Amino acid sequence: MRIVAAVFIFIVAVLDLLASLPYLGIGSLAVGGGAGLENLSQAEKDAKKKAEIQEGAKAIQAGGSVLLFIGLFLLAMFGLGIACGVVLIMARAQLFALTVGVGQIAIDAITCYLWGHVGITNILAFVAGALVIVAALTYPKARPVATA
Repeated sequence: MRIVAAVFIFIVAVLDLLASLPYLGIGSLAVGGGAGLENLSQAEKDAKKKAEIQEGAKAIQAGGSVLLFIGLFLLAMFGLGIACGVVLIMARAQLFALTVGVGQIAIDAITCYLWGHVGITNILAFVAGALVIVAALTYPKARPVATA
């Protein structure tokens, strides 16, 4: 069970890496574009249009910040997923594996909620998170050390 969970979390970790790149890129463009739009609004003479442009720029920056946060979390989940797969194979760090499993399910639930779409990669990530949790809960019990 631990090996299967480790293989699944390795695959999902690579998918998290690939998914983080568009979030980071689009989020960076939105934050930068919002800042540029806000600077551009300074040249506007009409106060009403200026306020409208600044309000839109702040909304664009806020949306870009959310995308950046999701991208950074997915990037972190890449590293944590690889580490989780290793500790699952070694049957160590039970709490760490549980945390990564919950985090994997959480980030996929958030992205599914935001986009209103559940794809095959989301289903794979949910399954991997569940398998990691189950595998971590079924670690073999430590044997007491025999003293001579």
